[in-house]
Amino acid sequence: MFDVYKTGQIQASAGTEFGGTTTITGDQVMTYRSDTNQCLGVVGADYQVMQPSDVRSLVEQVTGSDKVDTHWDGRTMITQAPFTKMLLPGEDEVISNFTVVNSFNGGTSLSGMGCSFRMFCSNQLSLAFKQAGNSLYRIRHNGDWDAKVVAFNKAAVNVRQQQVVFAEEVRALVSREMSKETLNDLWSSLSPYVLDITGEEEDRDKDLTKLNAFHQSIRHTFEEEEAKGAPATMWLAANAVTKFVQHSVAKKGRKTDDNRRFVNNTIGRGARTTNEVMRVALASL
Repeated sequence: MFDVYKTGQIQASAGTEFGGTTTITGDQVMTYRSDTNQCLGVVGADYQVMQPSDVRSLVEQVTGSDKVDTHWDGRTMITQAPFTKMLLPGEDEVISNFTVVNSFNGGTSLSGMGCSFRMFCSNQLSLAFKQAGNSLYRIRHNGDWDAKVVAFNKAAVNVRQQQVVFAEEVRALVSREMSKETLNDLWSSLSPYVLDITGEEEDRDKDLTKLNAFHQSIRHTFEEEEAKGAPATMWLAANAVTKFVQHSVAKKGRKTDDNRRFVNNTIGRGARTTNEVMRVALASL
């Protein structure tokens, strides 16, 4: 793992027909990697760095686990480790993690949150579905940094409290059995949150193709997991949809690497859509 440092004030030189000039920014510096000297971003001079090693230490402290995973997509770093797990009917295992999101280009605040990892379909879920994008604590990389970090560390210890809410919501979804009719109703109600459907008459054929592919994919996932022993419940039905959200190919067929997908499914559009799917599922109980 690398460290991150800041340069001095950025200088730029330019040549004109009247001679050379040098411009110095008064309030901007660059952040860069210690191992490659690669520039990570341009930030304000008062930007404070939270080193990857410090984040790792915090995650280990909160979870009591040394099974720390780090995902880095070149802009955002996500570090997490497990602290609890739930065993659901059909050996459907859900592991809860303490997760810290960090960046070095001013793109995101330093954020700590609870996430879960569902073993059957490898989905990332917020620990509290009702609070979409739920964040335990979030601080900006400037100001009274030392005091902020102390408060952040104290707040991080309370992440386990989210597990209670999360467990209640999961149990409610698991206890709701689904028939073929209720399955179709749920999936139809969720499709607008997942698919880019215009509803325009000229796009009717495209919309129908998207809907058919969506229903075919999630029904395949549902039946596949049901065959493994997972009961036919609202939990399984909702997770079939979130698997489609988190594992489908990007727009225009572009493939994405694992780290970029992980970041997207933890804090990006994939995470927001996943939380919306779970919110609708809970509201339909």
